[in-house]
Amino acid sequence: VREIKPQAFRETIFTTGTLLANEVITLQTETAGIVTAINFEEGKPVKADEVLVAMDDVELQARAARAEAELALSSALEKRQRELMQASAVSGADYDQSAARLAIARADLELVRAQLAKRTIRAPFAGIIGLRRVSVGAYLTPGTVIGTLQDLSSLKLDFSVPERYYSFLRAGREVRFRMAGRNDVFTARIIAVEPAADLATRSILVRSILPADHGSLLPGAFVEVEVPLEEIPDAIIVPAIALVPGLSRQIVYVHRNGVAEEREVRPGMRSATGVQILEGLAPGDQLITSGVLLLRPGMKIETRPVRDGRPDQT
Repeated sequence: VREIKPQAFRETIFTTGTLLANEVITLQTETAGIVTAINFEEGKPVKADEVLVAMDDVELQARAARAEAELALSSALEKRQRELMQASAVSGADYDQSAARLAIARADLELVRAQLAKRTIRAPFAGIIGLRRVSVGAYLTPGTVIGTLQDLSSLKLDFSVPERYYSFLRAGREVRFRMAGRNDVFTARIIAVEPAADLATRSILVRSILPADHGSLLPGAFVEVEVPLEEIPDAIIVPAIALVPGLSRQIVYVHRNGVAEEREVRPGMRSATGVQILEGLAPGDQLITSGVLLLRPGMKIETRPVRDGRPDQT
């Protein structure tokens, strides 16, 4: 037997996660057209707002010139009509028509300029550009993938934990992780927690961020994550072999007045050293730790204390 004594216990969640870039996008085109220039090198850094791909815009440039001429003509007509209306030479209705034509001309020019802007694909943020999927002269349709752009100035780590641990997952908590095939232990800090559980897995998605000096770690890597939770100063921990699993409950046996007494318990976290018991045992109980599968409630027994995990020979 082993006497139950409260002890400090730190719960740790073991899960898996994936490393992500700080920002990542797939470069695509919104309009159809022919590629006239590619201004980036594969695998090289680019600056924010840098022009990456240019598409044929000859037709749109002509439409822009026409819209600018229409705007100039409408502006001159509106000015003339305004002066005439002030002199009571034209009606207010005539002036309203000229003002409306001026507004339409301005809108037409802005529309053409917006279409022209879509013919140039720029980097929305600074980062490393990946392999290109198109060549100069290629005809692109809306949605064609040109490449990827990733901001590697920092990395994020996403992982999931069971929903019952939601209250422990606070921003700023540190987590540890390892990559397959490497013995190095890295750290990250929780920055956000999904406020809803996944309906399929009943788990919570957690996002953490790595320090800026993340070294050779790359986005997409699969990692093993350890999430240390709050330390419980007076936890009841029992050896896993002391638990007798059933269909709908788990029990342990305690020594009481020379007989085995059955106790239904509610287990909590498991660790390498034992199982936390949330309900069913109290400090001072004499827990039976061996031969539990042979026991029956009320069975007379003789006990021997345990020290350091082995029977006390004294």
